[in-house]
Amino acid sequence: MFKIGAHRKQTQKNHFASQRGLHAEQKVCEYFLEKGYNLKQQRKKIFGVEFDLIFEKQDLWVYVEVKSVCSVEFYLNRWPQRQKQRFLRVASILGEKKSSTFFLALVDYQNNIHLFHANSET
Repeated sequence: MFKIGAHRKQTQKNHFASQRGLHAEQKVCEYFLEKGYNLKQQRKKIFGVEFDLIFEKQDLWVYVEVKSVCSVEFYLNRWPQRQKQRFLRVASILGEKKSSTFFLALVDYQNNIHLFHANSET
């Protein structure tokens, strides 16, 4: 019985985290749409890396990884190195093929959006 209750709590926690993530994606999507970008795809996997949002504006492609965070500084210090390396590798490949830019978008608990170029020292 104890394991079932523990599983239920974990499932509820995962559901809440998933909902926060979807909300963060929506906030970032609205931000780029207001800036005149066209949403081309959501949650698209390219060379093994899933980009949450892909936009296009006047032949510039924008690839965005979105994270819902409690602390921007904490996340930047803990962004998994392997994930960052994969992200930058794919950014490099796609950047050779078309005009593109890549962002890490962090949405904090106050719904503020913090954008970081993927090639910057984050």
